[in-house]
Amino acid sequence: MENNESKVKLLLEAHVNYELNCFKGNNLKKTIEDEINALFDWFSKTHVKDIITQNQLEDIILENLIKDEVPNEAIDTIIDFAKELHTYVEKDETIVEDVISKENHDKVADVVISMEELRHELIYQVVSGSIYSRMLSDVLYNGIKEFMLTSENIVNKFLPGASALIKMGQGFINKAAPKLEETIDKQLKVFITANIKKFISQSEKFLNGVLDEKFLKKVSNEIWDSVSKQKISYVTDYYYPDHTESLTPILNDIWFDFRHTNFFNGLNKELIRYFFEKFGNDTVLEFFNKIGLKKELIIKKALNIVAPIIERESVINHIEERIRYRLTEFYNSQNIL
Repeated sequence: MENNESKVKLLLEAHVNYELNCFKGNNLKKTIEDEINALFDWFSKTHVKDIITQNQLEDIILENLIKDEVPNEAIDTIIDFAKELHTYVEKDETIVEDVISKENHDKVADVVISMEELRHELIYQVVSGSIYSRMLSDVLYNGIKEFMLTSENIVNKFLPGASALIKMGQGFINKAAPKLEETIDKQLKVFITANIKKFISQSEKFLNGVLDEKFLKKVSNEIWDSVSKQKISYVTDYYYPDHTESLTPILNDIWFDFRHTNFFNGLNKELIRYFFEKFGNDTVLEFFNKIGLKKELIIKKALNIVAPIIERESVINHIEERIRYRLTEFYNSQNIL
C-alpha cells in the first residue's frame, strides 16, 4: 500500500512538473503557438451559429447590459481616474498640433462641411428656436431705435444745419406729446412682433447662402490657426474635476434610462439579427478573416502581451498551485489505484 502511495506521489509530481514546464522558458512560446494554431484549426471547421445562437446573444446582452447595474465602486473609480487625468493634462506642455495634424483636421472638416443637408437642418433648428427669435427681436429693436435717436447726425451729414431744425422739432414734439417716445417704442415692438417670422425666414436664407463650403472651409482654417499652437491644458481652465464628479452619475442615469427604452431593445435585436444574417453561416475563421483578425496577429499579440505576464514569478506560482490542486484531486481518487 505504501509502495503504491509513493508511486502515486511520484506520478503526481511528474505530471505537475510536465504541465508547469509548458509555461516556462521556450516552452511557453511553443504552448501559445500550439494552442492558437489548434484553436484556429477548430475555428475553420466550426460555424459562428454553432458557438452561439441569436437568442443566446440577445439574452447575454439583456442580462449584462440591461438588467445589471453599473456598480457604485466602478463609478467612483471612473471619477478617480478622470481627476488624475485632469491633473496630468493641467501640467502637460503638449500643444494641439502635436496630437492632431493639420492634414487630419482638414479631412474631418471636409467631411463635416460636405454634410449640406445636416447643415441646413441645424440652421433651421437654431433659427426656429425661441432664443434666436428673442435675440433677433432685441437686435432689431435696439438697432432701429438707435438709428432713430441718432438720425440727426445722419441728416446733418447730408444737409448741414438741418440738425438744429430737428432739435427744435423734437423739443416742440416733446412738449406737445411727452409720451411720444413711449408710443414709438410700443409701435416698434408691435412691428417687430408682427414681422419676426419674415425676418427669421430671411435670416435663414441668408445663413444658408453665406455658410457655404467655401466660407466654412475658411472658418475651419481660422479655427485651426487659433487653436493649433495652444496647449491642450487650456481645456482644464474651463473643465474642472468637480464637473466629472457631477456629470458621471448623471450620465449613468441617462444610460440606465436609455437601455430600458423600446428603441434600445429594438436596436439591439436588429443589430444581432443583421450580425447573424451576415456572419452566422460563416465558419469562425471566415468571420475573423472578414474583420481582419488573423491568426499570425493573435499569436504575435499573445507572445508580446500574455507571455510576459505568465513568466512573472507570482503568476507561475499561481499556475502551479492550480495545476497541483486539480491533479491532486485526481491522483488521490480510487481511479489511479
